[in-house]
Amino acid sequence: MKPISLAGTTSTNLNVASTFGGAEYVRVSNISAAEISVIVAGGSMAGTVTLESLDTIILQKATTDTVRVAADNTTTANAVAVRVAP
Repeated sequence: MKPISLAGTTSTNLNVASTFGGAEYVRVSNISAAEISVIVAGGSMAGTVTLESLDTIILQKATTDTVRVAADNTTTANAVAVRVAP
């Protein structure tokens, strides 16, 4: 895995779709005891990923794609835009 750096502030309200400022990579962490569905909508990278309890992923997306978590009530997940080293 390549080194990363933060490119924004953490969002704790993922029930609202966000482009994370046009970020190409977003780190999503599931902070709940149950699995969650992470939804990417928009361009060619659209889809849904199931994230197990307490797992974290770095999600690559198009700059115009949005990310949200189904039924998130601000206690199930958090996310932040990141930069991945070339």
